[in-house]
Amino acid sequence: MNSLKQAVQIYAKHHANHDGLVFTSVPGLTMMCVETPAGDLQSVYKPLVCLVLQGAKRMTVGHQSRVVAAGESAIVSADMPVVGRIVQASQDEPYLAVAIDLDRRILRELTAHMGSTRAQRPSEMQTLFAEDTEAELIDCASRLMKLLDRPDSAPLLRPGILQELHYWLLSGPHGNALREIADPDSYASRLAAAI
Repeated sequence: MNSLKQAVQIYAKHHANHDGLVFTSVPGLTMMCVETPAGDLQSVYKPLVCLVLQGAKRMTVGHQSRVVAAGESAIVSADMPVVGRIVQASQDEPYLAVAIDLDRRILRELTAHMGSTRAQRPSEMQTLFAEDTEAELIDCASRLMKLLDRPDSAPLLRPGILQELHYWLLSGPHGNALREIADPDSYASRLAAAI
């Protein structure tokens, strides 16, 4: 994880906007580098996975609130308004995170190959959850970051890296919730369309 932290910090130093947000040339890959905790940042998130590499951030979706710290990944499973607040950051150890958009098409294809499980009732649906970041996710994020130095390779290599990342997420503890957003008839998909 240290090499990924270093890569994010170096790239963000040259490309971050005034909020510490970095939009990259690799579609669906963003990062954040914030040295000073500030106020709430309100935005609408698409389904994504956010790998917190250093520091901590409180994320609030509806009535769910969760502090996501270094070594954890937050998954937002639906198109939702999110209030984020950096709660741990300093000049010596800024808040560092990598966010990768989730692709419903890839989730659908992989779910078809992997098989599905029981659908969750709307009352069971979570839109925000966190887990310890697995080494496989760090590896996928690191390889996506490397594409920034080799933009010609991104169109060829990015799809395979994203497919692998989605596979690891579907295989993880929150695979059922991610299968929900892959199903166009699911409550989560209907909710996303309504939003």
